[in-house]
Amino acid sequence: MLIYLVSSCHTKPQKETDVNKLEKQKVIELEKNHWQTYTSIVINAPLEEVWNTLTDWDNISDWSSTLKNIEG
Repeated sequence: MLIYLVSSCHTKPQKETDVNKLEKQKVIELEKNHWQTYTSIVINAPLEEVWNTLTDWDNISDWSSTLKNIEG
């Protein structure tokens, strides 16, 4: 399963990076002091387990403090 996460921030994130072979990040400056990051990662887990974790809104802060949107 390939997951794409999008977040926006008002502090400059790290430059584009290839963290490892499974995760990639892209940073776009939308305007002065406002950036958008795109992150993708390959997760070695059953689709249902991953989706249940991503859509468990009551516990989303356990793994993301900045998440704005999930698509997929």
